[in-house]
Amino acid sequence: MNVLFIASGNANTPNGITSIVYNQGKSLEKEGIDVDYYGIKGKGFKGYLSNIGIIRNKIKKNKYDIVHAHYSMSGYATSLACFGLKIPVIVSLMGSDVNAKAIQMFVTKFFSMLFWKNIIVKSEDMKKNLGNKNAIIIPNGVDLEEFQLGNQKEYKEKVDFDINKKQIIWVSNPDRYAKNYTLAKDAFDSLSLNDVELKVINGVPHNKIKDYMLAADMLLLSSRWEGSPNVIKEAMALNLPIVTTDVGDVRIIIKDTDACYIVSQDAQEMASAIEKCLKFEKKTKGRDKIKHLDTKIIAKRLIQIYNETK
Repeated sequence: MNVLFIASGNANTPNGITSIVYNQGKSLEKEGIDVDYYGIKGKGFKGYLSNIGIIRNKIKKNKYDIVHAHYSMSGYATSLACFGLKIPVIVSLMGSDVNAKAIQMFVTKFFSMLFWKNIIVKSEDMKKNLGNKNAIIIPNGVDLEEFQLGNQKEYKEKVDFDINKKQIIWVSNPDRYAKNYTLAKDAFDSLSLNDVELKVINGVPHNKIKDYMLAADMLLLSSRWEGSPNVIKEAMALNLPIVTTDVGDVRIIIKDTDACYIVSQDAQEMASAIEKCLKFEKKTKGRDKIKHLDTKIIAKRLIQIYNETK
């Protein structure tokens, strides 16, 4: 089966495609699917729509069985490029797509009803917000072969963490409004902990994120919204204690896991959970809780949808 992945090509990666999308494609390739990639260059409606002709020519020149677009804007451009062509379009909405402004939500719902053969969302909340009862829930997976356990002291030295202190890692770009770094910093600053550091991990290649997780003592996520945050699943895969806001599907992912806490958008509540997390002083059993989210299993679910869609 030949599948074309279409997504934003503006990320700071070798091919411009985000690691989440690219890694999903690689997991499909391991299962025998031929995956080609097209990264859309440009931003905003005008930037995405300027790629329609290129996408259409690429599809006409190659014998794809499925076109799988990621994020709503890629879905719009892909649908218009495929107009009149007998090829099914599947679109994965990733989180921010269903927390967009009203006009973009209207356009997304319009395209999802008229043009998209199947819509994949990452959580039950996303499906509810989209208002499409036929949307299929498939969270992004985590590669358990890549995210293997390791010795914390060795990784602290590897990433240059102070071995005499504990480190809380916050993984994202602090300038992104949706990630709400201000909440994380306010919560941490209120504790005045001399032997604990808050480390912002930003601009690090995805294959290096696990090094920081293995070195850290806990993960902090303070987002205003998410779909199915991979950073939570990756931390679970490495048995890392977690404090997170109640976003996406995190409540399902970390359910009943010791030293994993869900808090509201309140700095004092988050600070209290951070203190509890740091007192745990050992690893969780998170890895056992997310084995069903191994990328191999998620890839097989996607292939099933492809076969049903063809």
